[in-house]
Amino acid sequence: ETTAAIKVQAAWRRVRTQIHLDRAGISTPGMRNRQRQRNARQKARMRANAEDVPFPFNMCGMGLLFGDATLEDQTVIDDMERRKLRKEKEQFEMEEERRRKFRMRKKSSGNIEEEIEVVDY
Repeated sequence: ETTAAIKVQAAWRRVRTQIHLDRAGISTPGMRNRQRQRNARQKARMRANAEDVPFPFNMCGMGLLFGDATLEDQTVIDDMERRKLRKEKEQFEMEEERRRKFRMRKKSSGNIEEEIEVVDY
């Protein structure tokens, strides 16, 4: 319980600090890198959708016939990626749970077997 409370408190402090820095207009290199990565990913999605249709058809409603500008394809792809990541995370968590499962060690019994052999000459 204590460990969980500490993790929650740390997460809250991190989020609160990020909000404070955003409002002040201050950013760390990590924050800028994440923002650049998000922007690049969004631009790549839009570029991929725009390239589905040849240029002349891109300027008129013809592009809608090919699914351009509707973001249907990208939505499906994003959904598939989310499901894949969720499945991988669940498998990882199940494996971790299996590894951390408490197992009683088998103790050796306290019984000692003794045998005496009598040899006559």
